[in-house]
Amino acid sequence: MIDMTQIQNYTTFYALLNQLSLETNEIVRLKKLSKLQDEITKEVYKEYSSFRLKLLNNLNYEINYLLLLIKTIVHFGANLVLENVGQQTMIICTTKK
Repeated sequence: MIDMTQIQNYTTFYALLNQLSLETNEIVRLKKLSKLQDEITKEVYKEYSSFRLKLLNNLNYEINYLLLLIKTIVHFGANLVLENVGQQTMIICTTKK
C-alpha cells in the first residue's frame, strides 16, 4: 500500500494518472501550437524581409540621386559646405570665386 500522505508518493501517483491525458491531449495541443507559431514566425519574417528590401531600395535610390546631384554641382564649379541646422545637416552650395 502506498502512503498518499507523503508528497512524493502523491506526486508520482498523480503524474501516472495524468500520463494518458498528457500523451493524447496536451502533446497534440502543444504540437498544433508550435506549428501555428512557426507559421506566424514565417509570415512575420516574410513581411519584414519585403519591407526591408523596399526600404533599402528606396534609400539606395535617394543616396544615388544625392550623389549624382553633388557630383553635378561640383563638376560645374560650385563649392559645397555642410552646415548643421538644429538636428539636420544641410548642404550649402556656393559658387567658386
